[in-house]
Amino acid sequence: MPPGVRVLSVQPAHHTDWEGIPALRVNVVIENDTDVVKHTRALADLKDAIHQRLLDHGITLFPYIFFATLSELAETGEV
Repeated sequence: MPPGVRVLSVQPAHHTDWEGIPALRVNVVIENDTDVVKHTRALADLKDAIHQRLLDHGITLFPYIFFATLSELAETGEV
């Protein structure tokens, strides 16, 4: 995991993009106190790593990757 970023969970789900093409939605839950601005590069690197690992395992669906904290998910009722 990237330094300074505590990943609590990675939640993949089947998804269909706006053109109707099968894809993946990957929700990455990070610790509430994560400074997203300070760790922008690390989060971008994590997105790249997730995409590469999927390709390494033969998964060619495009991953739409989203980051959220536990408190953000609680606000939307997704926790």
